[in-house]
Parts: sequence; C-alpha cells; structure tokens
Amino acid sequence: MWKFGYILTNNKETIAVFSTENTLCREIEFIFDIELSRHDNSNYYSIQITPLSIEKVSNRIKYYLSIRNNEKPDYDIDWKGRFDKNKMFVEEIVLGNKMELFMGNADLIIDSLSKIHNHITPNTKPIYLYLAKNHRELEGFLKKDKSV
Repeated sequence: MWKFGYILTNNKETIAVFSTENTLCREIEFIFDIELSRHDNSNYYSIQITPLSIEKVSNRIKYYLSIRNNEKPDYDIDWKGRFDKNKMFVEEIVLGNKMELFMGNADLIIDSLSKIHNHITPNTKPIYLYLAKNHRELEGFLKKDKSV
C-alpha cells in the first residue's frame, strides 16, 4: 500500500506532498474525484483538471480559511526558540492574497491546496499524482527523464 502522495508538475516539480492517511489526502481525493486505495497497479497518474475541480479546490481553501485561527495560527504551539520563524511560517498566495501560513494545522492544508490552485489556474496546467511507499522511491523517479 502507498504511504505518500506527491502532486507534481509536468516537469516533475513537487507542488504538494501528503501522507495517504491524512486530511489533505482525503481533500485531494474529493477535489479530483479519485480513490487512492484503488491505485495498486501503477503509481503515476495524470490528474484530470476540470472547471468543477478548480471550483472544488477554491471552495475547500475557503472552508479552511473559515475555520482558521486567524489570531493564533500556530495555536500557541511551543516553537519559538526551538525553530526559526522561516521554517515555521511560509508566505503563499491564497486565492489572490498574500498570506503568512503556519506549517501545521489548517494552514498546512491551505498552503498545499493553494499551491495546487495557483498551478492549475488560470491556464489549467496539468498536474500529476505520484504514489510511493517511501520518499526514496520518489527520488529515483525524479532522477529519470525530467519531463512527463
């Protein structure tokens, strides 16, 4: 069974990484109408981008923005002094607005979905799904020919 999923560009650049057992995985399955548990013969797939999938990713970002703790996006997790701020927060364009997102909780999902959204809009650029049992499998795949 696959443990990790990677959303890639046609040049095999990583857009998003997720565990096949987390919320982001369920969101990707919902948005693109796929069931990862059915993909056992191959591990590399083209994801069909449709107007509906673009609308779904936008709506899911809006949902996670609505439940986000805007006052304390880090939920008072004790990271200060242990990690650099630039490792705990990233800037991302979220539905056209620049935001500082925490690398955990709802913000992590917002970040990944925003990266997907920014890649597929407005030109409906293709994206691909690569499934792997470990990160080493992805490294081997990426060393092959860079274009799909």
